[in-house]
Amino acid sequence: MSTSIHVGGSFLFVLVIVCLNSSIPTFADSNLFIEISNDMSRDQPGVFFIYNLTGTHIPSVQGKAWSITTDSRSPKYCLIFWDVLCSNFDLYNPSKEGTHSRTYWSVRTNGLYRSYDKGKWEKKATWKARGFLGSCN
Repeated sequence: MSTSIHVGGSFLFVLVIVCLNSSIPTFADSNLFIEISNDMSRDQPGVFFIYNLTGTHIPSVQGKAWSITTDSRSPKYCLIFWDVLCSNFDLYNPSKEGTHSRTYWSVRTNGLYRSYDKGKWEKKATWKARGFLGSCN
């Protein structure tokens, strides 16, 4: 009887370890990838953006994508400028993105589009006229 309890207890211990290991995300599973592409024609005025309110102006060159990979699932913001227009939007919002680990953005003359697979695009933000001292409200 003590052998069956020992075997049963060992099995239960192994089962608990297997379940815990499968529920803990690995580093690769928790990575978040975000990409922004300037999909405007080359004759359009330049585009630049500020990622996550850092203050650093990042140029968005037509035909070249900017991307970031991070293990942080905290919200990410973007403030983007195009000539006299601008837009501010959630680049990544964990409460809206669900389990998606890859988010793609396309900058276009009629707005900003989001996709999770670069196949189906959804317009998520529009351009607004810059306000006083270049603010984007």
